Amino acid sequence: MIIILVKNFGDLLVSLRANNKLTKKDLAAFIGYTAKQLYRIEKSECIPSLDLIMQLSEFYKINLLKYYDIFIKHNSLDSFIQFSTLINAIENANYSLVEILYGEYEKLSSFSTGENLRLIYYAKAFCCLINKEYNQSLDYCIKGLQYNNAEEFYVNLSSEKIYSNITYNLISCAGSNFYFMEETEKYTTTMLTLYENITKHFFSNKYVEYLNSKFIIRFYSTILNNLSNLNIEKQQYSIALTFIEKAIKYSTETETGFAILDSFYFTKFKCQYYLKQFKDALITLDYCLMLSITFNKKDDFHQYINSLKLSYPNLMESTRLHDILKKYNLYNLSL
Repeated sequence: MIIILVKNFGDLLVSLRANNKLTKKDLAAFIGYTAKQLYRIEKSECIPSLDLIMQLSEFYKINLLKYYDIFIKHNSLDSFIQFSTLINAIENANYSLVEILYGEYEKLSSFSTGENLRLIYYAKAFCCLINKEYNQSLDYCIKGLQYNNAEEFYVNLSSEKIYSNITYNLISCAGSNFYFMEETEKYTTTMLTLYENITKHFFSNKYVEYLNSKFIIRFYSTILNNLSNLNIEKQQYSIALTFIEKAIKYSTETETGFAILDSFYFTKFKCQYYLKQFKDALITLDYCLMLSITFNKKDDFHQYINSLKLSYPNLMESTRLHDILKKYNLYNLSL
């Protein structure tokens, strides 16, 4: 199949969709994207990921990579690689590298607009959040989301206005800042908005759920964990348990987010503890410690163990807890 008479890669995608008599909404549902994301790609407002190119190639039974090479200029491809490099540094929590990269990339014209510029703001917000500079971090989030101030963002926050992975990250980062600034209502609204958006657009049926990117699965699970902890603070333990069990389910079934799964199990442990389900809580704690050790997260499992004496005294006399700690050679840790 040879496609001609198109000006850019976005036009090519429009042509393919029209030839197959699909609406943007139809295609978005098939490939696990939102119609807004697809609209921006077809308008050439952002560069499609290689993952999407492969999905569409399989869907249309045509090798789109060669057309990608024809229509996407080399500097755009360089930009895509730089974008991916910065995202990977953030996901790996390599803070020093993130600072180096955004300092270098923000000087490039290719990072002066659109999704690339939003990524620069997110990288800055991310580093400020780690450094506990919450007001500055929130300011970067708001600028990246193209609002004038935090209050305007909060008042106009809508699940219908979220259209990209970077937008998800910026809103989540804004929510984290609200949390640490003790603006609980704004934090709650932000987390619920993200939850409602992803539930509506990505988990409406099993086929779309299966096609979702690992980012969305991991992000969704993290939001569920946040909502669980929020409900623990409100002493709504049954609701909290429902959220965290859903987070664990998605993480394990899709084999994503294993490196943070220990924190999900510790949240579940807290829910079961406060519901006085002590036997189940100990089993869950065992999973949490096992995962911490498996992924060599020494600081985390030391923190879990040290918190038992202070926060969960009803478990301290348990023979089962003694066996768990002995199993992992942890019984001598501050207990």
